[in-house]
Amino acid sequence: MLLVDLVGWWYSRGWVWALEQLFVVRTGKIASFFSIGDLLKTLFAPFRQDMIDTRRASLNVKLQALGGNIVSRVLGFLIRVTLIVVGVLAILLNGVFGLLAGLIWPLIPISPLVVIVLISAGVGA
Repeated sequence: MLLVDLVGWWYSRGWVWALEQLFVVRTGKIASFFSIGDLLKTLFAPFRQDMIDTRRASLNVKLQALGGNIVSRVLGFLIRVTLIVVGVLAILLNGVFGLLAGLIWPLIPISPLVVIVLISAGVGA
């Protein structure tokens, strides 16, 4: 009875559970880790900018602040785009591994039998 329950779980609820854990939950964790939505919202925001009060400053200081702002925004854009690309690639790679795990899942219970047959046939010796 235990073997029947195990096989029943493996090929029904277990398969759904494994796909959910390996694909849906892990994809959510990756998306949360990279915060792709937040990176897109702040794509053109400055990167670690120091605030300089230029209200009563000379023209030279104002131009330096403008140059610093431009460099900071370009640097922030490049870093954020890189993180978005890496995050999307990680999600796609997770999708491929999730699909492979879903395809391999039904074969795992019969793998010990396959190994025994291969060993008795002399494969790998």
